Amino acid sequence: MTARAVMFVLALASLLPLLRLLAGGLWEPWELHRAEAARAVAGGEVPVWSVPEIEGEGERPPLATWVTALGFRAGGPDVGNGKLAVAAFLLLCVVAALWVLRPLLDLARMLGAFAVFFALPLVFFQGASAGGDGVAFGAYALAFAGLVRLLGVSSVARAAGRADLAVGAAATVVGLVLSYFALGAVLGVALPVGASAFASALGGGLRRPQEPQQRDEAAWVRFAARWAAVLAALALFVWFVAAGVAHRPVEETERFTLALGGTKTLLPLDTFDFLLSRLAYVLFPWCAFVPLALAWAMRSGGAAEEDDGATAGGVPPVALARHAAVHLFLGYALVAYWHWRFHSSPMVFAFPLAVLLSEYLAHVLGEGRGLRFAGVVTAILVVLVLRDSFAFQKDFLQIIGFPKPGDMVTETPAFPMAMTAATALFLLIVLFTHLVPAAEAGKDEGGVFGWYRQQREALREAARGLRRGPAQARLAAAAAFAPWVAGALVWAVVVGTAFVARYTDFSNWTVSHLGFQALVAVGVLPFGVGLADVGWRAVRRFIAGASGTLRGGLTLAGGVLVALTVGLAVAPALDAQFSLEPAARAAAREGDLTGRLQLLQVEAAATRYYPSLAGGKLVTDIPAAATWLAEAPPGQPRYLVFPSRNQVLNEVNQKFRDVRGGELLPVISDPEGRYLLGVSELAPGEENRSPLARVVLLQRPTPRYPILEGNFDNKVRYLGYDLSSYPDGTVAALQNVTITHYWECLGKINGDYQVFVHVDGMGDRINGDHDPAEGVYPTRYWRPGDFIVDRQKLRIPFFARPSREPTAYQMYVGLFRGESRLPLSEGEGNDNRLYGGVLRVR
Repeated sequence: MTARAVMFVLALASLLPLLRLLAGGLWEPWELHRAEAARAVAGGEVPVWSVPEIEGEGERPPLATWVTALGFRAGGPDVGNGKLAVAAFLLLCVVAALWVLRPLLDLARMLGAFAVFFALPLVFFQGASAGGDGVAFGAYALAFAGLVRLLGVSSVARAAGRADLAVGAAATVVGLVLSYFALGAVLGVALPVGASAFASALGGGLRRPQEPQQRDEAAWVRFAARWAAVLAALALFVWFVAAGVAHRPVEETERFTLALGGTKTLLPLDTFDFLLSRLAYVLFPWCAFVPLALAWAMRSGGAAEEDDGATAGGVPPVALARHAAVHLFLGYALVAYWHWRFHSSPMVFAFPLAVLLSEYLAHVLGEGRGLRFAGVVTAILVVLVLRDSFAFQKDFLQIIGFPKPGDMVTETPAFPMAMTAATALFLLIVLFTHLVPAAEAGKDEGGVFGWYRQQREALREAARGLRRGPAQARLAAAAAFAPWVAGALVWAVVVGTAFVARYTDFSNWTVSHLGFQALVAVGVLPFGVGLADVGWRAVRRFIAGASGTLRGGLTLAGGVLVALTVGLAVAPALDAQFSLEPAARAAAREGDLTGRLQLLQVEAAATRYYPSLAGGKLVTDIPAAATWLAEAPPGQPRYLVFPSRNQVLNEVNQKFRDVRGGELLPVISDPEGRYLLGVSELAPGEENRSPLARVVLLQRPTPRYPILEGNFDNKVRYLGYDLSSYPDGTVAALQNVTITHYWECLGKINGDYQVFVHVDGMGDRINGDHDPAEGVYPTRYWRPGDFIVDRQKLRIPFFARPSREPTAYQMYVGLFRGESRLPLSEGEGNDNRLYGGVLRVR
């Protein structure tokens, strides 16, 4: 009962990211274009049975468009109606698929598969997307469940009942029809039929039943159905080879047809490492388990277990796992080759993957055999994927399931540390549940710290020998103690020297902050080993005594935690990057804006789905729109929605300031959004949320480290800087510091300059070249009277070390463009570099 309750809670928790995304906007361009195709179907503008043409994507299978159109027809062309229709279809198909598989899965495993499925970011991103691939995932799940129920139960192990045949056949027919219209013939029909037929053949299902037909009619019907599936798969394979592979199209890329099921890739195949990385991204965080679960499902002992063992329902679990593994393997092979017209087809095997992982977690963790190597492999894969998520963030955006999303973002979204923390916790759970075998009666706990415990016992024996043993034994005991005494003396000398050099003037030695931290770590190492030993033994004792269900539940909870982090922390930032939602939400708070709202460079299609923007006038001319906004009468505010792209933002702001005498353009929407909502005047007490308001001041600032003279060509004056340092003003090696520079614009600057920061001293130069004002306010837009706040992240390198000479590290600043620097006309410095003071390293 407890296991079921835990699984039920995890299954409900896995739905939270989907619910969060349902409240978001239409992501541009993909979701908006798909929604437009659905709206055209709902409004009768195009024939319902036509293959929809999606702008930027070409033809796509029509089922997702039909489902979205149904949502628009039922509730109107609102953002949420199309999303809700897709999410409801996906949820209904998955629940129906699990119901079809109920003789093969107990309730805990069904809930586990449900949680794994909806904890895939690919699933909840596409499941809450108008016209999204969530429809394809749901349709394929139902087809998979029907085929497994119809073909997957071994007639040797169990006499299949008529109910199983009826339910399996009905689910198969409905699932294949939906899958055909959701994926096309190759992925929607040939793949599930062929994979199930192959999995049945692997399990010996093509052998004739041993019982006569009169005594076991259902087994003979199932036997005939398996052979029919094999023959159908072969026929489909021959047809697609003839029609899709042997045929050479005249055009570079064929037209999409449902009968063919897509368009074959005419270019060379992608490299294996690219395909593997794509699989890892779209199946994160469960990707690390895929090779392990596949190896478990296809292990050589599976056939024997099918004949000898069975679950409570009489069906061996390995049969279901084998079917899921074959669907996963063949699905990946087809997805890697078979493309829709302009982009890769979706990862249709998401539901078989969820079923496979649920079975893996339930059985293998309970058995506790051969898991140490598996745990290490899983940990390595998780670490590699997490590394790529930070090193190649735009590539990692493939988790959302849209084609080439990295090309659409204006700024690379920063993945929060919460995602790192959640994945690290998931990694620890995986390591403990895999590395710690199940407890055995009378077996010593052992552990990675066993050597230290052995040494402790040896020293105890040596101490007894020193007290009571003969002279020869005392010499041996002293020899046993000698290395430890010598090590303790060395430890005391090293740690003591570090403290003396750091906190006294006893000697001329200096020790860097990094070196001091390393020496302190050496000092606490003996105590840390002891604490780690105690913690290891406690956790190990708990894990070793845990049941297989609890181990699987812990691992599942770790994966759901990662999914919640992605869905509730990363997804909102992506929603702001890709949609009009933040600007529309801000406009809704302002009430009726009819006649007072203009939409600059906004797609006309997008306004249909946001009631707060429906009355806005579409415009394309930047100067005219900014002038109209700036000339609003006092007390009668006007509003302008415009793209947040750097150039558009600055052009609108410049024209607005020309009319308003230098006043910054006020913005009242999320500054990180794809679109911003500007207003002619702010309400009393309202904050200007413009990205420029963070970097442009109209009052002179007071830097912590002011510079008296720093004039560059009578165009820019350097006022000084702030430094995020220790309270005494020092910085440390390997520390990330923030230097906030303050500039004053004196005259018009022609062109875009960059800021350089040179820290010269001991070791190599520390370089800090960067775009000024966080890259949002280029120098060509600077106006006389502006005070620019220029924040810069600078990492102090490892070779920086303290010195008793206060000027050991000198900082110089300046501006450059290409190979030339802006001339320094006033101030201390050299080579058109202004001396900015010193950095003191601790």
